[in-house]
Amino acid sequence: MPQHKIPATVPVISIRMMRYLLCTACLCFLCMPHAVQASVALPEKISNRSPKTAATIKGTVIDKETRLPIPFATISVVAHKMQFQANSKGAFTLAVQPEMEQAILQVSSLGYETGEFAVADLLRQQKNTGNLKLALAPKQESLNMVEVRARSRKWKPIKVGYHIDEGTPIHHEIYPSDTIRKKAPGQEIGSRIVLKKKPAKLQSVSFGLAGSGGERAVIRIQLYSLKDDKPHRKLLSAPATIAIPAHHTGWITVPLSNYDLTLQEDVAVVLEWLTETSTLTTSTLMAFATHPKDQLIYYRESGEKPWQILKSTLINSRSFGMYVTLLYEK
Repeated sequence: MPQHKIPATVPVISIRMMRYLLCTACLCFLCMPHAVQASVALPEKISNRSPKTAATIKGTVIDKETRLPIPFATISVVAHKMQFQANSKGAFTLAVQPEMEQAILQVSSLGYETGEFAVADLLRQQKNTGNLKLALAPKQESLNMVEVRARSRKWKPIKVGYHIDEGTPIHHEIYPSDTIRKKAPGQEIGSRIVLKKKPAKLQSVSFGLAGSGGERAVIRIQLYSLKDDKPHRKLLSAPATIAIPAHHTGWITVPLSNYDLTLQEDVAVVLEWLTETSTLTTSTLMAFATHPKDQLIYYRESGEKPWQILKSTLINSRSFGMYVTLLYEK
């Protein structure tokens, strides 16, 4: 039977082609997983990253022994240069940014040992209890034995200002409240109070209200030091905000003795009108025709505006009633 010879070039070409195809397939096979992995790894990593939002710590600073609130305690976030005060009831709120979670909260008050609290621990406690109490221990100081002869301190109240108790026999006493919702800055009007005797302890601020209007009036009281005969630096540790019921008129007295403020110089007493439904007008405050020689009236549209010294342009009269009650030691 005759044998058919296969040309020698056919096997050679087929083998080379097979080797080429085999190498190419191997390379594709080896590279393909990495290419797929690289194409999907980045989106997967990004999708798992969620931005952290600020947490909030709410608590009250209390006396460790009596369990009573400590008003106006100082609270510092160590290493973050942040410091603020608790309110008159010892309550405070702190927004905790992510970088503050490992920080230390330092709480201090006059007459107490300084307390340190880890922010991370407070966040965990608040999650479990929801009612944080930061207790400070009273400071125990050993004193040498001394003989003390006590002398009772007697104080004499003196009213200093303008048109004191004139115009109406109606008087109201309204205490500041830290639960009144914060409002945007409003119109401000005030008067210079000249202290003829110094120092003096501040007991209260009084002003004449012609009418609060059909809704309650919200007023913020502040005291300023003077510079160039204009309000300069705030003296109260926190502004005193009051709410006057609708249709009220007469003298409004706001007790401020809990601020424990001793005045060493003349001051400006300022009222900020925060009522959203009405503005400060010629019929808001109790006005008088006389103008004491040393009274200056200050006014500005808002906290962003400069102070003006008014003569009779705002209230269409010579002056308005405002005074302070001071305590002098006998």
